[in-house]
Amino acid sequence: MRGQRLFRQGIINSLSMYLIFKVLTFNSRIPSVKAELPEPRWGHGAVLIKDVLYMYGGKVGTKFSSQDSNELLYLNISNSFPISVPDWQNGAVGPRVAYHTVSLGGFQNDLLVIYGGESLETPPPTNSLFYYDVTTEIWNLPNIVASQRRREHTAVTRLNDSSIFIFGGIPDTNNTGISAVVQLNELFDLDTRNGSWNTLSPKENTPSPRFHHTATILSDGKMYIIGGISGENLVDMSQIYVYDTYNCQWSVQIATGIPPSNRRDHAAVGTHDGKVIIHGGVDITFLNPYQDIGVLDTTCNPYKWLSINVEGKIPPGRYSHTATMVGTNMMIAFGYMVNDTSDANIYVLDTTTYKWVDEYQPNNLAYTDTTPPDAKPDKEKPTNKKKTSQSANVMIIILICIGSVFILSIFLGVIFNWYTQRMKTKDKSNSKSFLVPHQFAPPTIKNERTINSILPLTVMGETDSENLDYRMMGAATLRVVNPDKEQDDK
Repeated sequence: MRGQRLFRQGIINSLSMYLIFKVLTFNSRIPSVKAELPEPRWGHGAVLIKDVLYMYGGKVGTKFSSQDSNELLYLNISNSFPISVPDWQNGAVGPRVAYHTVSLGGFQNDLLVIYGGESLETPPPTNSLFYYDVTTEIWNLPNIVASQRRREHTAVTRLNDSSIFIFGGIPDTNNTGISAVVQLNELFDLDTRNGSWNTLSPKENTPSPRFHHTATILSDGKMYIIGGISGENLVDMSQIYVYDTYNCQWSVQIATGIPPSNRRDHAAVGTHDGKVIIHGGVDITFLNPYQDIGVLDTTCNPYKWLSINVEGKIPPGRYSHTATMVGTNMMIAFGYMVNDTSDANIYVLDTTTYKWVDEYQPNNLAYTDTTPPDAKPDKEKPTNKKKTSQSANVMIIILICIGSVFILSIFLGVIFNWYTQRMKTKDKSNSKSFLVPHQFAPPTIKNERTINSILPLTVMGETDSENLDYRMMGAATLRVVNPDKEQDDK
């Protein structure tokens, strides 16, 4: 019986571990919804969270008949794929916005933080701050009073404490006289862990009000402001404003080297080795979109624009697009181009060779890991391996070990039960009737029937000699009967 119980328990445990394994492996996958290219767009936002690239909102349609989108797209970047057929997936829809910012926040940096942007509602909603939890797939309005609604601003996240720094832009209003003239240089700190919105006081070297600029934060916690339009003029691309998010101080440097042409509405990324790469943009008239890149080396003193020889098939010029650093790849998405057309494609620049490639390869993803340092068990080194595959392999090994222990325990239980039963059987076969010594024999009794009827049969145990079935016999000797035998030995 004990062996059967162990066997049944082993089967139940094995099934339980199998079900747990299926649940874990299912939850680690990103469900496939569709694979065709999304609708062309511009004025959207993009951010990388762990191994997933998220795109949200933007303008869709044509220049003269466009509308704000509420579409959430995401792309798993842990696997390689041809850039002509990226496996875009659809997420939960949210508010309709364009020219907003998309950042990441939360205790685990697993929140999409949408702020500002154009609203076609009249009047525009007062609160323009939204959160999207990529784990629960739920949109919500945080209980935070944000500053006045704006667009064409920038926002960057300091990964170690999930603080978002928002700078510049123009007011979002239906009054074109205001939106075309008023420019902002306010700096805010949104603490997504404690739920607070803080206005940082202007300090020495604060940049002039501007919009259509880029902001890039590097691992040293410094935010680099490049380009854009201030007043009625484009900002000199050699003039680099830097905000130290730890010391709360602005500084400015004039970069050496040959800078890119002055521009607005370009895109920028930061690399693990202290470089800022800008791409595209347009001149002040919106007539000449750029297709080049510029590389600013912030490890030089002063900063320096590097001369780079770019290889591969260069994407057409564009502006109002996004650039996202994925490992050591810069991923360009969508954007507005010449002849009033927009794009639905993505493009990948390998920043180790500065070559535009036709197939995306997940290289050095640890460089852009968005997990907060305090949430990492160990300091990880850069790797080209796929993290999801590593996690799955570790889980499989753990489950195999646990299953092996259960199977071994079942086997040992069955062997132990068999051995115990065999020893019991052997002991019973060796048990025989024996004579009670004469001194313990009862006296001879003539009326045997009456005596036997008075003394009932008593069974106290199976193997203990003190608990055997004693019967009063008419003879001078008393026989003891083994209860495990069906008949008395005669």
